[in-house]
Amino acid sequence: MFDLSVLDETGEKIDTQVQLNQPVELRVSLVAQDVALAGGDASLIIVQHYHPEEGWEPLPTEVDFVTATATALTERLSIFALTVIRPEEETLVTPQLVPEPTAAPAPTQLSTATPTPLPTPTPVPTPVPAATAVPAPTPIPTATPTPEPTVAPAPTAIPTPARPRVDGFLLRINGVTVPARTACMRTSGGEVCVFPMTDSDGSYARGMEVTIGAFPDRANYQVTWGGTDSFDGTIATLILTRDRDVTLVMALRAAVPTPTGAPSSIVATRTPGISRSFGQRAP
Repeated sequence: MFDLSVLDETGEKIDTQVQLNQPVELRVSLVAQDVALAGGDASLIIVQHYHPEEGWEPLPTEVDFVTATATALTERLSIFALTVIRPEEETLVTPQLVPEPTAAPAPTQLSTATPTPLPTPTPVPTPVPAATAVPAPTPIPTATPTPEPTVAPAPTAIPTPARPRVDGFLLRINGVTVPARTACMRTSGGEVCVFPMTDSDGSYARGMEVTIGAFPDRANYQVTWGGTDSFDGTIATLILTRDRDVTLVMALRAAVPTPTGAPSSIVATRTPGISRSFGQRAP
């Protein structure tokens, strides 16, 4: 949010409305967080103008991801703001099938039988068989199997993809080259965004400084960087002086092992928190 106003000769702001002779072009710089929140959709990024009597007014905005700018025209000066519109999600209601009741069959009337008395049997003593001696089994020696050596399979060679012919240097994240004119892409455990975007051939010019932001799918994921020049939490930076390979791991934090036996003391380990912010607009 920023304020464009006209000052008088003493440097004080003029409270009355100032009408311009011709429209003024506003050009606002974008950061990678704006691109990520918009999901790469330029139509969701607009510049708004505030009027005390009318409220906020959206201005026709032209967004250029290559130069990372949003441009709009205005005929009045006041407070302006860069806004990212969040798309509304539709909720679908799944109809539930209600089973129809099944009629229970009528019980069948059973006739009552007349019991017939039975004669009482006379008990007869049962002979007890004599115990027969069972001979002890003769143990059979078991042959000890001789282990056979296991032949280790030969490793399969993984072909290395040919490097495309580009004017600058390539940036690969977890082995995947950042596509041309792409701000964000999926990777294992979440989404990763780069700023600025690559050129039309998918490369960066020599000496270009690139900021990389990690956006995990879950808040309790830990972010681990590799192959960057510097990093701070979910943000990393590097300078393209050659092709660069970056490793990014977004996974659950490793559990603290439980000591065995009776330890004399317990040490508690705390993992620093993870910041999900990517870039910050100057006031």
